Amino acid sequence: MKILQKLLIVSILFINICKTELQSQSIPSYWMNYYQLDNLYEIHNGEIDQIVVTSKEFYSSGKSYKSKWIFNFLNPNLCKGEYYNNGDLQTYFTYTLNSNNQKVKISTKEKLVFGGWQVEKKEFEYLNGRRIAERHLNSQDQLIREAKYIYDSSNYLIKLSINEAYETAKYDHSNQTYVYQVFDNSNSQILNQINFANISKRENEKNEFGDLTKVKWPTSDPKKNVFHTLEYKYDQNGNWIIRKRYIEINGSKTIKSKMKRKIKYKN
Repeated sequence: MKILQKLLIVSILFINICKTELQSQSIPSYWMNYYQLDNLYEIHNGEIDQIVVTSKEFYSSGKSYKSKWIFNFLNPNLCKGEYYNNGDLQTYFTYTLNSNNQKVKISTKEKLVFGGWQVEKKEFEYLNGRRIAERHLNSQDQLIREAKYIYDSSNYLIKLSINEAYETAKYDHSNQTYVYQVFDNSNSQILNQINFANISKRENEKNEFGDLTKVKWPTSDPKKNVFHTLEYKYDQNGNWIIRKRYIEINGSKTIKSKMKRKIKYKN
């Protein structure tokens, strides 16, 4: 019972999942989203007017669902768009980007399950390409919560604080693990466990365009070799327009998703 209570507290404090993207509101979710494979608006070359992304996700149960994103670029640093789930409009969003294509501001209007819409805003700060602060605001620009990120010399996240609560990670590179600890706003420890992460990245691979083609996916079973592999088709500008993503477990490969991007370039 105590373990369930702890996990519930951790979920409330640190996990924030947005329909359009995953945000690193905990150290485990930071590692889950480390490779930024969901930055679907990013390209290598050209000036974009619009990108339409369609995706079909496949599950082991045999079920699948479809998603669609529309990114309209008002200029290289301002993007407005929509997100659809199985054909239903779920979210309006606006991204403000910096010169490195990183989001510095996000504004979303999301459909609620029981009707109506919810507006939320996020602001981000970066230092040397790494996110160091994240602020969540309500529709009146009032601060809801603030997250701060601290990294070690290897650029790995070692501390994440949200308001007065915080969590830490101490890495064991040889075993691809880290000690994960969570503390509440009174500095009392509520969780202490060992997690797995692809810390070394030595088994990852990229193609000639710089896109990831193979990512080691750590599991709690050291005998289980799990990889995410990706296959691409590119347009004449060197930007991918089809991406297939597979999960490979001990050599057996199963498709997980297929994405298509229709890219409209500015004249």
